[in-house]
Amino acid sequence: MNTGGTSSRPLFTKREQKILTVLARTIIPPGGGITLGADDIQMVDRLADYLRRFPWFFRIGYRLLLHLVNLAALPFTLRTFLHLPPDRQTRFLEKWEANRIHPWRQIFLFAKMLILLIFYSEPRVQQELGYQPECTTGRRPGT
Repeated sequence: MNTGGTSSRPLFTKREQKILTVLARTIIPPGGGITLGADDIQMVDRLADYLRRFPWFFRIGYRLLLHLVNLAALPFTLRTFLHLPPDRQTRFLEKWEANRIHPWRQIFLFAKMLILLIFYSEPRVQQELGYQPECTTGRRPGT
């Protein structure tokens, strides 16, 4: 696993890779509306490639966000996110997403947004959904 995009140095530590993998798997499990899940698209590598396009402080911020996600469960469950059983991981994220404190909710939504962006930009996912962006058809929008 490259986990670092075009650079030879990995973007994510092993721990961050694990947090991202479990977080993405919890947000996009296999099955459901389509057969593919986060585990099917090399999420860690693809997200690392995407984040390499941004300034260093943005990459560091997202890496810190992964640690925050992992530690956020601790006060409520006495376990880190990684050490919760899968059903409790799902419940924890659902509660976080519905939290009434807007800034707290936005922290999770930002982590989720990038995971969904990478997932839905995968050509196999787009094909399974029957979606082809107009920008890849070779024709002008609206024609």
